[in-house]
Amino acid sequence: MAISITDNVGCANDAMPRCRWGDVLGRRFAAAGMPHVVITQAISGNRILANGTGPSALARFDRDVLSVPGISHVVLLEGINDIGNSGRPVNGVARPTITAEALIAGYRQLAIRAHERGIKIYAMTILPYEGAGYSTPVGEAIRVQVNNWIRTSKDFDAVIDMEKIVADPANPKRLAANLQGGDNLHPDGRGETAMAEAIDLRLFR
Repeated sequence: MAISITDNVGCANDAMPRCRWGDVLGRRFAAAGMPHVVITQAISGNRILANGTGPSALARFDRDVLSVPGISHVVLLEGINDIGNSGRPVNGVARPTITAEALIAGYRQLAIRAHERGIKIYAMTILPYEGAGYSTPVGEAIRVQVNNWIRTSKDFDAVIDMEKIVADPANPKRLAANLQGGDNLHPDGRGETAMAEAIDLRLFR
């Protein structure tokens, strides 16, 4: 369940080997002899709370995720578009302003709905985005608050702290330069590969 960071604009559709983190994770499962299939349900611009390019995560979760036959685990990477688009004008009209509390409530709804179906749900922390087109100090404060909640929450079966994998060690608010193509929002093939390689396969045993 994810956004354009997962359906990665930094990886060409015909790239070989595939360099989106879901594809790399799938190859790792195969190499480890694990009978898992990765189904990516990413929409560019997707948000948890509001519709954007397509329906929100809350609106599509049952259809796109929970209704998939045989599903056993959900890996959730969402939230940056909620933060980045908060209060931004579209055609002269400002989008609603979100709060960390509202975003956390959205995460909790997704976790509850997964657990009601007996499905494990793992949350990734929201990646750094300083320098991206919609980065703001207010948004960064929300991102930090939500990530702190994700790390300490008992709502998820596990947390994959992906922020720490792709952050610039000298400035953790920003994606590492060697893991992105330059927009300060989307990891490139190197970043996507690093993300997938950081996922502990034991979570899926």
